[in-house]
Amino acid sequence: MRLTGTRLMIIAFAAIVLLAAAVVFTSRESPENSAAEFMSALSKGDVPELMKLSYEPSIPRDKLQEEWTFATKDAGRYYVFQWRTLSSTSLGPGSASVHIQVIRNALDRGAYPEDYELHLVEEQGHWLVDVSGMSPDIYPALPGH
Repeated sequence: MRLTGTRLMIIAFAAIVLLAAAVVFTSRESPENSAAEFMSALSKGDVPELMKLSYEPSIPRDKLQEEWTFATKDAGRYYVFQWRTLSSTSLGPGSASVHIQVIRNALDRGAYPEDYELHLVEEQGHWLVDVSGMSPDIYPALPGH
C-alpha cells in the first residue's frame, strides 16, 4: 500500500499531537514535584524560588521575602539538613499533603530522621507549600512562626 501525501501528513500530524500530549501530561506539576522543589530551594537558601513556591496569604509578599531572607541568610545560615519525599495524599480538590522525612542538623553525630507533613495548595494551576502549616522544627525562623 502506497502512502499518499495526504495520508502521510495525517500520520505526521497525529504523531505530533500524541507527542505534545505526552509532554504536557508528563511535565504537569504535582504536589510531590512542588514539595521537592521547595525543599531543594530551602536547602540552598534560594529566596526567589521559595517565594515562587510559598503560600502564605496572611503575610504581604514583600514582608514574606524579608522573612525568607532572614531565615535562610541569618537564622539558618549554617543549618544543614537532609530530606526525602516519602508519599503524598490528595486532601480534596486543590489541596494535598506530602509526607517527607528530614534529618535536622545532618552533620551532627546523633542526627536522626524525623517525619513531617507539608501541606500544599493549588493556586492558578501551581502547587504551593502552605508555609504557615509547616512545623517550625523543620527549619529555623520559618516565616509566620
